[in-house]
Amino acid sequence: MAIQQIDWNAVEKEAVELLSRYIQINTINPPGNELEGARFLKEVLEKNGFAADLYESDKGRGNVFTRFMGDSGAIPEIMLLHHIDVVPVEEDKWQHPPLSGIVFRWRDLGPGSA
Repeated sequence: MAIQQIDWNAVEKEAVELLSRYIQINTINPPGNELEGARFLKEVLEKNGFAADLYESDKGRGNVFTRFMGDSGAIPEIMLLHHIDVVPVEEDKWQHPPLSGIVFRWRDLGPGSA
């Protein structure tokens, strides 16, 4: 099996585009509305070959679950955990609208991004 070379420029571009789109989903808590963020993540996971399940614990409050089991010890299992909702923002304190997903000086701007 030949080792496939990774185009890191393409990976970076895709990651920035996905994060920008994700930041544009309003999950400010209260009320949260994590379900829309969970739907977005589920779509991304499934597009990349992962089976994903969506759970709605309350109206508009959602979580997405998937598993990567690794490859018989050659590739370890992995767990990523994060919260989908973000804290309220004071829009007047932002240089750009907080949910715009604008990339500025190679940084995504938006609640929850770092």
